[in-house]
Amino acid sequence: MSAGRAPDVRLNQIRDLIAVSEAGSLRAAARRIGISQSAMSKSLAELEREFQAQLLTRTSRGVALTAAGRAFVARARVVQGELRKVREDLAALHGGAEGDGGLRHWPGAGPTTPDARRDGPFSDRASSGAGANPGRHAQCAPADGAR
Repeated sequence: MSAGRAPDVRLNQIRDLIAVSEAGSLRAAARRIGISQSAMSKSLAELEREFQAQLLTRTSRGVALTAAGRAFVARARVVQGELRKVREDLAALHGGAEGDGGLRHWPGAGPTTPDARRDGPFSDRASSGAGANPGRHAQCAPADGAR
């Protein structure tokens, strides 16, 4: 991985390394996830190649995480936790009133009621310094980054 470039990591690679760290062997981790041991091995080899770091060492009793592997797993668990939160947030969106996309359940998603549109963080009053959120300003840019 070169400096400044985002790593090319697939979520299944994160899942695989965490599973191996918990199971203690490639075979047990692969069985737990429901993939072949060779697929697990290939996934982890690609992850090590991407980060140019050895994450696992083979032992007589399975595999063990290296220092780099332990550091990676600690961060990977945070990523998994955040992905669980995303899933929960999206599930909450399905519980919203029909037609509003359920945005009232998504913190910071913006106003969905007439009063919130008038006084919310993205209202004209808020950006002018009046109303519920003085001093808060929101800027939007096109998705492609062009201005």
